[in-house]
Amino acid sequence: MDIAYRSDRAVAQLHLDELLEVRRAAGNPLPEVVAEVYAARRARLAGGLVAVAGAAILFGVTFSRAFEKPRARDIESSLDLALAAFDTRSNGDLTAGLMGVLGASLAVTVAVRALAGGWFRGRFVTPPFEPSADPRRDCERLERAPLIDVAEARRIARAGEAWSVALPLMATALLGPFAAHAVVYFGLGRGSAASFDSWMAAALSLVGPSFLVLAICAYRFGRRAGESSSSALRAAGHGGFKALAIATVVSLVPGAWLYLLPTLLVGVTGLAIIPAAHSLMLGRVLDEREKLAVR
Repeated sequence: MDIAYRSDRAVAQLHLDELLEVRRAAGNPLPEVVAEVYAARRARLAGGLVAVAGAAILFGVTFSRAFEKPRARDIESSLDLALAAFDTRSNGDLTAGLMGVLGASLAVTVAVRALAGGWFRGRFVTPPFEPSADPRRDCERLERAPLIDVAEARRIARAGEAWSVALPLMATALLGPFAAHAVVYFGLGRGSAASFDSWMAAALSLVGPSFLVLAICAYRFGRRAGESSSSALRAAGHGGFKALAIATVVSLVPGAWLYLLPTLLVGVTGLAIIPAAHSLMLGRVLDEREKLAVR
């Protein structure tokens, strides 16, 4: 009887090994890092979308205020628009709007990352199988456990890569300079939100086209990331310095009228933000592809 028991146990162990091999061949269980990549991409996409939409609203309000001034009929150039912007009387609501957009973007990023990760794990990620001392019971457990569709899970995790790259970089191009200026401005402890409103309006009036160029370059980088292999992305580089160079050249148009001040503003501020942001995003994309086993 003991021999028969050992024989049944050996057969059960062989069957258990077969079941485990089938699951390993199918890619089960799905690695936890796949869920992390999915959550990170959805979070970047959602947070970037909120920031870009908020920037569009802020910029629209800023321009509309400049043109509502009594001297709006005299506006014939970006210099006139900047002077009108400096005349704008504000109670600091533009600065509050900037902080609100940045805070909302951060909050949405954190919330979506948690929600998206929880949804993906609930659907595709199962805890690793821990064998017990009874192979027959283990066989029953494995036979009842669903087989995860790993191909579908990886397809879902890979989707949206281009926009998860483009939108955060576009948000950085549009709001990053103002956020950096606010840190310096208020860090000195001598400014008010109302005066920073005027600075935002004037800077936007002078170098708004450069912001737009940086946003377009960010979109193009995201699209290229979605269409290119990892080796091609490594070879091409992040393109941050090229984007900054184009934006700086564009700023020469108003810069020629103001002793190159707008050009210096774009160049110095952008140098501290744009190349680093593009480089960081390129590294993130390559790292995520490694985690998804994309070659």
